[in-house]
Amino acid sequence: MSGQSVAFDEETTLPVFVSPSELLFYTDDHTTHRQVLTIYNPYGYTLRYKVLCTEPRKYHVLESEGVIKSRCRTDIVVRHKEPSVGGSREKFQIQLYEHGSWTLRGHKFIISETVEGKPPVNRQLLSFYITYVSHFFISLTHIYRVKAVKSLPPAQL
Repeated sequence: MSGQSVAFDEETTLPVFVSPSELLFYTDDHTTHRQVLTIYNPYGYTLRYKVLCTEPRKYHVLESEGVIKSRCRTDIVVRHKEPSVGGSREKFQIQLYEHGSWTLRGHKFIISETVEGKPPVNRQLLSFYITYVSHFFISLTHIYRVKAVKSLPPAQL
């Protein structure tokens, strides 16, 4: 169905699924100057997206426009160009459109904040833990999937 067009009425709006819900850039920690926004498309059809920002001179957004296939996701890298001054707040807007059209079907705002200093230690550990655990489970899933396929008799392959 992802290649087919979908009939929308004029009032149809779609929820936008994006993670994380906020971006925090710390002035004294260069590892936070690059963040990743993930946009999910849980729908049965392809969508187009566009990322807008209230201060485009301060940020570099890789692939600020693109297509997300049905039931897929895309990662968008947001890099803060000059995080030397804390206390600033900006907004990013994620817009979803019908594929092949400029009809806006949904949008969501993401707050970006630049904070003086370094992130709290527990935030760094939590980020590391989430990354480590997710990679571990992805590896396990792949290993067991390969073992399951290899253990099937040839007639079931």
